[in-house]
Parts: sequence; structure tokens; C-alpha cells
Amino acid sequence: MDTLVEVLQSFGRIVVTPNVLTEACDVARQVAEPARSEATRKLAVLSLSSSVDERYIPSAQAAREPLFERLGLSDMTMMAVLDAETCLLTADLDLYLESLNAGREAYNFNHVRVHGWQDW
Repeated sequence: MDTLVEVLQSFGRIVVTPNVLTEACDVARQVAEPARSEATRKLAVLSLSSSVDERYIPSAQAAREPLFERLGLSDMTMMAVLDAETCLLTADLDLYLESLNAGREAYNFNHVRVHGWQDW
């Protein structure tokens, strides 16, 4: 989690969707204590941060996209908010590859974990 916090702090603005925050919280709550409390606390701090730009994409809009069956709701909402000024950080290989295919800047967090953020 510390690596993720370090990476996020290097950006001036963090774009999220409610779907992604919900999914991250659900995953964090599946781990054992004390990591569960630490992760949910950090998610709460992130959610309240002024650097977070939370964007709502209606589920119906995401479901109309051809990649919806492959990527799912959370990933499609992230694809919808990506623009020329927004890069994607994800551990989801399918989302990462589709973002690159769409011509967007994207980073696979699994690579960052191995190589460190400074190498990017």
C-alpha cells in the first residue's frame, strides 16, 4: 500500500469513479486485520482529499460500450473518464491493455511494484 500512496502523491490530481472506490474498499475489507483497517483508513483519506476528482459515469452509459462484457462496470467507467490529460494506473491487465489500445497513457501497477515508480 505504501508504494501506491507514493505513486498517487506524485500526481497533482487523481481521477476516480464511485465504482472504482467501491471496488477498492470491498477488496480492502477482504484482507485480515490490521491491514484491513489501514487500507480502509487510507481509502477514506484518499476519498476526502482535495486532489481527488470523483467523476460519475452512469451504469447504462458504461453498459452500452462494446467492451463492457469483457471489462465490466468499474473498468468501463474508468475508460470513460480517460482523456488526453488523464493517465491510468491499474493492476488490471485487461484494462491496462485496452487503455493503451485506445491511445491513452497507462501504467500497470504490477510493473511499478517490481521496478519502482522512479524508473517511469
